[in-house]
Amino acid sequence: MTTLVGYVRVARSEEPYQDQVDALDAAGCERIFVDVAGGRRAPRPGLQDALDYLRENDELLVVSLDRLGPGTADVVRILNGLEARGIAFRAIRDGLEAGTAAGRGLFAATLALATVEETTEAERRRRRPVDRPARSASGADPEAGAAQPAAPALPSLPKG
Repeated sequence: MTTLVGYVRVARSEEPYQDQVDALDAAGCERIFVDVAGGRRAPRPGLQDALDYLRENDELLVVSLDRLGPGTADVVRILNGLEARGIAFRAIRDGLEAGTAAGRGLFAATLALATVEETTEAERRRRRPVDRPARSASGADPEAGAAQPAAPALPSLPKG
């Protein structure tokens, strides 16, 4: 018999998560595990408890794929582990269902795109000069000096 197990992750304790719980409840989850995890390396005991609770033929549900983990590598690792154990996965709002052939194909494509995005961002971070001062909140380069006022787009017309 398949057991539906839900997992909720929020980044901060003040972030509301009841809508995630309600969606998982409506999907029929018998158990819902919750984590308040502040960063990529933050421990996620709720996820570990959910993974320990799941058995072969069960299904792990999340509201959206980004709730499963803070990065692509984490998500891929978790999903590969679920598949190896015979556990299905579904992201409700994303319409991703790893338990069907079409879902696995769509899911693989989504993960591939996410991996490309994460790799591209990592390359950008590596190329960023280390010793250069950060730009101000307005986006101005502090080394460029004071910003000059912009010239009017249209010449002034005489009033009268």
